Amino acid sequence: TQFNGYFNKFSTSLISTSEYQNTTEIPPFNDAKNNTYGLGYQAFFVENKFNPYRGWTLQMNGGIGNNIIVKNTALEMVNYDSINLESRILEGKIKLNFFQPIGRHSTIMFQVNSGFKQSENLIDNQLYRIGGLNTLRGFDEQSILVSSYNILTLEYRLLFSENSRISLFYDLGWYEQNTISQFATDTPYGIGAGISFNTTAGLFSLNYALGSALNNVIN
Repeated sequence: TQFNGYFNKFSTSLISTSEYQNTTEIPPFNDAKNNTYGLGYQAFFVENKFNPYRGWTLQMNGGIGNNIIVKNTALEMVNYDSINLESRILEGKIKLNFFQPIGRHSTIMFQVNSGFKQSENLIDNQLYRIGGLNTLRGFDEQSILVSSYNILTLEYRLLFSENSRISLFYDLGWYEQNTISQFATDTPYGIGAGISFNTTAGLFSLNYALGSALNNVIN
């Protein structure tokens, strides 16, 4: 097990403002900065954390800080007085894995992967990005902007060597996009198969997945 503390300094700014020159509302992408202080905890109760057969792992962290929307001087028509430019920001993540053997060389993995970021005034370029190999398979890497998310994974793994496996998986997600400019929510999902094996250069993984979002057909 391991405890840790952290300090995170975040800053973001627009490269170009031409898209928002004629708007009076604060754009979804804007200049902002925040400083957060937090605590984290990790626990690994498995024999081989790269290819577990039995046990569980837990990773979690949470922080608090000040969120500041910065006035962009190039956006002369935007009414920044309509909101509080400084507010509190809360954030947290948790990832829990549980491995249940179902045979001598196979196991079922259950995973809960969640996160949230909450503030009175969030903009799009402060949000988490999910999608892809490490979160929601069947979608482009980091293609979905979210303020809160929950992803449940059910995965069958056939372990054919110490650091190698074949897997079948199903990822079910829920997310919320709650920002200064919009509110949206959806329940995307992905299904597929993958293989991971050890090489001289490290662990190599290849996954093929299909995903569905916004009630569209699987693609």
